Amino acid sequence: MPPQYFPPKASGPHRIACFALYRALLQQCPRIPLPAELQNSSLPCNPIKHLIRKGFKRNARDTSPRFVITALETGYTFEKLLRSAGDGNIASISQIHTLLNQIRKEAAAQKAHQTIHPPPPKPRRPLPAPYPGAEKVIESRPRPKEQLGGTGRRKVPIFAATTSGSAFLRFKKPQSEYLNRVLRDKLHQKLNRMDGINRIEEGLEWARTEDAWENIVKDETGVDVGNGGWLRDMAQSRYRIWNLMNATQGRDKEMAQRFLEIAEEEKALWKEERALRKHEKNIARKLKRQSQTGAKEN
Repeated sequence: MPPQYFPPKASGPHRIACFALYRALLQQCPRIPLPAELQNSSLPCNPIKHLIRKGFKRNARDTSPRFVITALETGYTFEKLLRSAGDGNIASISQIHTLLNQIRKEAAAQKAHQTIHPPPPKPRRPLPAPYPGAEKVIESRPRPKEQLGGTGRRKVPIFAATTSGSAFLRFKKPQSEYLNRVLRDKLHQKLNRMDGINRIEEGLEWARTEDAWENIVKDETGVDVGNGGWLRDMAQSRYRIWNLMNATQGRDKEMAQRFLEIAEEEKALWKEERALRKHEKNIARKLKRQSQTGAKEN
């Protein structure tokens, strides 16, 4: 049995070596003197530290041993250069400054090019739409045998439901993008409404405090600073959202019941049509045997 491939990132010793190299590189960054023009104020940290983090992040998903070995060798070489520069070696410091200047110029040139020639905007993916002229399933199913297209054989839809309680009929795989969009939109709508209720319930105590404070001000000063409606307004908002969710749940329940009835009706018709096909085949086979027998007797 050939040995299984073992990616480097799944190796404990490899991960330990990479973390050790990463820490060793970062420890040398504060020791490198940098002129003012190389200290990029737009970066959240030291520019050398930024390059190190960027390089490790870029190579984190490499699985080729050749790429991993090359990256580690580059890291060890750069760590020696940083340590030498931190110890005051003029040549090493100059080499680092030259590298940072080159990177800064390339970044500025790339930014200027993008300003003059901005990349074209990514085309927006059109929203999936229903098939033109498509009939609603509830209104068009089950179809009579005469209206079945293709092979003329009925395909029984599968009654299915999402984890959020949205029922649907699956007629084929993969199912249409439009159906996926409808189910996804219904899920997002339900989650948004639940988030709204959670936010309201989290603010009910704050609303009670506001109403109590307005009552205290009114009792102490006689000035009515509000109508005491904080808690009432939030409770009404929660009530409206609950009503919307209950109405949607009721419609979904009715749709699920209708879909289930359609699936059962389609299955019953499929059984009848299959039995009819078998009966017709048996009759045709019987007539064929009779004709063959008659031909032999003659």
